[in-house]
Amino acid sequence: MDTKFLTVGVNGLSVEFGNDISIETNNKVSAFRKVLQEYPIDGIVETIQTYRSIMIFYEPEVVRYHELVGACKACLGKMEATTDTTPMMTVCEVPVLYGGECGIDLDEVAKFHNKTPEEIIDIHSSNYALIYMFGFLPGMGYFGSNNGLTMPRRSSPRLKIEGGSIIIWNDQTIILPNTSPTGWNVIGHTPIKIFDFNSENPFLLKVGWWIKFVPVTQKRYDEIKAQVESGKYQLNIYEEEMQ
Repeated sequence: MDTKFLTVGVNGLSVEFGNDISIETNNKVSAFRKVLQEYPIDGIVETIQTYRSIMIFYEPEVVRYHELVGACKACLGKMEATTDTTPMMTVCEVPVLYGGECGIDLDEVAKFHNKTPEEIIDIHSSNYALIYMFGFLPGMGYFGSNNGLTMPRRSSPRLKIEGGSIIIWNDQTIILPNTSPTGWNVIGHTPIKIFDFNSENPFLLKVGWWIKFVPVTQKRYDEIKAQVESGKYQLNIYEEEMQ
């Protein structure tokens, strides 16, 4: 495995697994992080996962840099020795109301790909999307799939897009956690709150989960929204064999 170890400041180590943004590379990052959790290394304070690497913050007075690199290499060996004949993935269903006022760019996306809006919805909702990482805004995940719905950035960004909006860009999907500006394309909206600062656990989703976007009607959307606001809505999360 071609893995790089890079020094970051006085107490950071970046372990890189490639130069591309892909599900395959991100799976390696997730597998390595899992091994770190199963075989804890003294001195590690925090780990942060990205598209193609994992950032490790550590206490130099507990573990020296070269010792940490050696321990990480040992973990790589454990990762490569692990074989899972039936790999499973955690799937989380996210209800989405596509198009209309909730998805103001759906028609434009359909035109760009020479398809109907219904075909775009079918493509987007029939492909699982892996949560690569979180960043930029609290709770904002970057979900990658192989659905082919790449879109260029808009020529003029919008200054205010509602939280919960479903945005596509470069074969990836983002759910805006809060109302914010964006220069990408909005195709729908989910009534669930993926980030709630007032909640005991403000982050609803987790890195490594797979998202299944589920189209819903306006009526069902309103029902779910009411359940979310009353605290009664439960996410549908389940395990299934890797696709």
